[in-house]
Amino acid sequence: MRVLIVGHWFAPRALPALEAVARGIQRVRDAACEPIVFGPGPFVTSDRLIVRVPDSATSTRDAGRELRRLLDQGDTPVLEGGHTSCTDGGSEFLSAITSLPVDTYEQMEQALHCAQSDRRLREVVALASTRRSLLGFTSVLSTHADGTARHDQNLGLSSRLTRLFATHRDTTDVSRLEGSGAAGGAAGMLALCGGSIVPTGEALARTLNLDHRMEQADLVVILEPYAHDPLLHDTLIDTLTDHAGCHALPVVLVCESTTLSAPEKAQWGIHGIIDTHPGALMPTCIAENEQDDYEVLEAAGMRMARTWIPGVENTTI
Repeated sequence: MRVLIVGHWFAPRALPALEAVARGIQRVRDAACEPIVFGPGPFVTSDRLIVRVPDSATSTRDAGRELRRLLDQGDTPVLEGGHTSCTDGGSEFLSAITSLPVDTYEQMEQALHCAQSDRRLREVVALASTRRSLLGFTSVLSTHADGTARHDQNLGLSSRLTRLFATHRDTTDVSRLEGSGAAGGAAGMLALCGGSIVPTGEALARTLNLDHRMEQADLVVILEPYAHDPLLHDTLIDTLTDHAGCHALPVVLVCESTTLSAPEKAQWGIHGIIDTHPGALMPTCIAENEQDDYEVLEAAGMRMARTWIPGVENTTI
């Protein structure tokens, strides 16, 4: 029996968390476990230099400055980010990579023409760690990561961005594309400048040779701390469950908390959930520190193995 344990936990302890689940499985079943860290933000790996826009970012300007610095020194970086807590829609990113102001529509258009003439930007890829678009009813400009409406939306900025993307669209309005809202909207702006958007999950799947690993597996265990439907749109779970589905593999999700209903689990391609919230596994499994957290995850692995892996108790460990 081969078990692929993939996903992430609370940074920076993703790999130890995956290994804790593996230990739990192997305590009760004779199974070969392969832990793989797979997640957005600090968990993303690439053969290129990465310019990250953290979820806590209040502007995309720093990302633009860093990307331009790397381009000027001859590198071709990738941009990565998800659904930031505050967003300027990529306007400050545009200003930073061109060193031009973007306070008015005319200035924004001038900066865009300057950026589109820079052929280096056409080689830059934005890794989208959110599925949300830049503009629209459920975009990063309209909603927070939990799906609630933004009440601090800058209507003037939204109007200028809408006009800019509509005026310079080719056959598709990239501001409405899935993932264009990633990195605080810098992903959509980069695409308008000639770059491209790739889902972070698919990029990682290729880098980590995920399909080959799943071909060897009999069961997929995913670690994702918070399994709540609005939040899952800003995770990479869909990539993992899609690939598992292509190989007809059952998927068990290990999370700290969840509100997913049975239909929502089916929608996301999840066959079972192990909830590790305090007391869910056993009354004594309440994580008060990092070591306790690993013990809780080990208990989750034991419970998951007894439920999902056939066989007798492993007495060799």
